[in-house]
Amino acid sequence: MEREGEPESTKVHEGTRDSELLLIAPYARFVSFLLGVKWELRGRELLDELAGRTRKDGTSKSVVFVANHQSTLDALGLMHLWESFHPMAVVIKKEVFYVWPFGLAAYLAGAIYVDRSRGKNAFYSIEASAQRAAQDKIKILLFPEGTRNRSNVSWDGDDLSLKGLLPFKSGAFRAAISSGIPVVPIVFSPYVFIDEKRLLFGQGKAIVKILPEISTTSLTTEDIPALMEKTHKMMTREYELLRKELLSEIPPDHLVIRKKVK
Repeated sequence: MEREGEPESTKVHEGTRDSELLLIAPYARFVSFLLGVKWELRGRELLDELAGRTRKDGTSKSVVFVANHQSTLDALGLMHLWESFHPMAVVIKKEVFYVWPFGLAAYLAGAIYVDRSRGKNAFYSIEASAQRAAQDKIKILLFPEGTRNRSNVSWDGDDLSLKGLLPFKSGAFRAAISSGIPVVPIVFSPYVFIDEKRLLFGQGKAIVKILPEISTTSLTTEDIPALMEKTHKMMTREYELLRKELLSEIPPDHLVIRKKVK
């Protein structure tokens, strides 16, 4: 039964064209090469388990991925590593469709566009997507911060300036609980080779870390705040560790550091 204001259907499996994005992945790797960005995926074994690649019966597992969001580079990283995430549908705001070429890639991947200005309609789209993912044994990905955290791409080299993740919105967690599927956090490391404020973009490494899944079994809507807090703390802790690691590796003659404003 459909609720008032709910979309007639939110197709995930039938509408997902993410196999087509596998054809785009080599181009994403080429773009990464041109930009001088090296992507490192950590936790690949967890993705293989979820996709059924290491399971005896070969069946995949439905989960709600939640990832931090800093830049359009996040989309490039996803495309670059799509073979490991496939099959998956990304739930994003409709405005992203107009940010090409990433908008086109998202469309080809079967992205589910949400109009956040429509209030309950937006929530129903997310919840229906999670329920369909549970039925079809696929994965969906959401960015619970709701917008880009631009403060983390304006690096000034001072650890005291560390800015964590933005507060999470509840949609992804509510959808996971209502569908009875786990939450799996994904952390994109800070892009320490970028200083957006001064329009500096140097070469560098970015790490995408998959964290252990968080079960939603037996949870109710009353547990949403606790689930959000637990996930946020896990991701923030990992984000800070990745930031320290990457800053310790970046060479002193790197463009962003060399031109650091004193």
